[in-house]
Amino acid sequence: MMDKRPALLPKKREAFIAIKRFMMDGDVTLRDEEEKILNRWIFTDALLKAKDLDEEGMIAKIVEQFTVSPFTARNDIYYTQRLFADSRKIVKKYLIHHHLDRIDQDIQRLRKLLFNNKKKVGDEEYDYVPDAKELAALAKLHETYTYTLNSMPEDAQLDKQPPPVFQFILAPGQVIDKPMMLEDAKKQANDIIMKQNPDGT
Repeated sequence: MMDKRPALLPKKREAFIAIKRFMMDGDVTLRDEEEKILNRWIFTDALLKAKDLDEEGMIAKIVEQFTVSPFTARNDIYYTQRLFADSRKIVKKYLIHHHLDRIDQDIQRLRKLLFNNKKKVGDEEYDYVPDAKELAALAKLHETYTYTLNSMPEDAQLDKQPPPVFQFILAPGQVIDKPMMLEDAKKQANDIIMKQNPDGT
């Protein structure tokens, strides 16, 4: 019977391994220093998702927020990508997921502008009528959303079994006859059926 207990972390453990186990399995308790590191990585993850800053800008924000060195801040960006990529299975899927969210938000904003808006002329209000350029922009966003969605990698099927392989062991001197043509097989079957035994049957 297999031991179902989780593998223990070594006493002298690496922070990244402990935090990853905490995020993915929840079977470890973080130390104080590891909790501080995780808080930095959660903050860094928010910066990465916002896409408002380049790498140097993010480093400056992390240094300002947590009073760490630029070197540590740069490592935080690297480890954050690794951590949240692993906990979301793969980086590509993680990035595409947030990209889809942003496209969907743009679509909803544009739809609200085009179809839930009023145009005021004098004292009268009329439904806003989008022009061809605005409709084309909406169609392009839908096209981009569909293309991005189709780019999402499939989840790996780890439990998928390979097709079975059958092995035939032949006796010494035994050979496997080549397949017959259909007509030859019918003729041989008919000969067997029509064959008369010595007792007349």
